[in-house]
Amino acid sequence: MGNTFLWMKRGGAKPNIFAQEIKKLKPGRLYSLKLITADYQNLLQEKSRKATNAVTIQLDNVEVLPGPKNLFQFTFPNCYSHIVGKFNAEYPFWMNYHWRVFRAKGKTARLRVSDWQSDTAPGGRVGQELIYNFIEVQPYLVE
Repeated sequence: MGNTFLWMKRGGAKPNIFAQEIKKLKPGRLYSLKLITADYQNLLQEKSRKATNAVTIQLDNVEVLPGPKNLFQFTFPNCYSHIVGKFNAEYPFWMNYHWRVFRAKGKTARLRVSDWQSDTAPGGRVGQELIYNFIEVQPYLVE
């Protein structure tokens, strides 16, 4: 995940949200968004727990393409060759990879990410600490 990340502790009253404008898009062009999430306490306590993180990713002023190749969340282990604390190839640290392919409707779009599964439900344990890293938007080339 790298050595810097955004940290959020899920509350029960409302979601934590971060947002940013995506600039210099070309209307009609395809782009991909990817980001990684993980449970911070699992990292600190060196616990290997495979779980899906409850988060919401919203993109405004775009058309998110449907289908499993264009929109998914995948739980994956750390790289087998990286050993950090107790984490190694046999005892992995689990993260979630989030992927969206979208078509820009304008020169800008807005990315909004929350630590709730929806606007009305946490979807995960209140008090859970999630970390966010490797947020990237780049042009997407069709096969």
